[in-house]
Amino acid sequence: DMYHRFPFENSILKKYNWIEKAICDRLANKICAFAKQKIKINKVEIQPTFDIDNAFAYKHKRFLQVFFSVLKDLFTFNRIRLKERFQVFKGKEDPYDTYDEILKIEGRFPHTKVFWLVGKWGKKDRNLSINNVHFRNLIKKISEKIEVGLHPSYASFLKKEKIHSEQSELEKVVGKKITLSRQHFLRFRLPKSYQILTELGFRDEYSMGFAEHIGFRCGTARTHYWFDLENNTKTDLKIHPFVYMDGTLNEYMNLSIEESKEKIKVLYNEVKRNGGNFIFVWHNETIGDYGSWKGWKEVLDYTLNLK
Repeated sequence: DMYHRFPFENSILKKYNWIEKAICDRLANKICAFAKQKIKINKVEIQPTFDIDNAFAYKHKRFLQVFFSVLKDLFTFNRIRLKERFQVFKGKEDPYDTYDEILKIEGRFPHTKVFWLVGKWGKKDRNLSINNVHFRNLIKKISEKIEVGLHPSYASFLKKEKIHSEQSELEKVVGKKITLSRQHFLRFRLPKSYQILTELGFRDEYSMGFAEHIGFRCGTARTHYWFDLENNTKTDLKIHPFVYMDGTLNEYMNLSIEESKEKIKVLYNEVKRNGGNFIFVWHNETIGDYGSWKGWKEVLDYTLNLK
């Protein structure tokens, strides 16, 4: 597609309407039933994950960035953003500062994960600089409570040295090895992307899902090892498929809050019947009931209370 990702429209899951079904698990169940064997179904484990693409809406930005942002707001007569910006400068909480909420979620769900975009500023990479002391302190604070991973930048696509550089920068901040990843924009290409991650020592990958549609991209919600078909070798890289992303519901599929909850319940029941973990993706800026995400925290809360 326009981001060089494999598109859902070209998937066999689209062709046979399998995307919202754990089709591999369903087939495995049929085979085992025929062989008079039973697959063990563990209790569903809810695993929230968060991507930090833009740590703050207004706080701690570089002078030139703030200057040009203010100019843009003035030229476009965006009075709301101008008012918010100056309110935050005066001490009001930044609308993207939802980290206390994320920490509370981790208190209920200990397998919560947070992925940090630390790549250099670019067209699709717009987080704070990793050299920003406020950003570093935030990352360190979160990493003391929650397991963190790298969100390889848009610009790092298929570039081993750039991913390694970002991995090393994040490791310096948290003081430990970074072995978890989820690609920014879910931008990966098989087998090359996974080969690079394996070579760099990553052991857990969380990008397996479509941006355009919710569901089971690889036919299961079960964690599994990636097999390198090109080299005909097993690897130590674990794939953790996710079932939905916030932006998929709101921006790609244009679902309402109530429609989203209905879809999530269907997906949860599918995992409950067939096994696996219920992994999903949110962002710090989407859980604050701000802007186009007004009211959407209700969907996150609904997910966290599924039974």
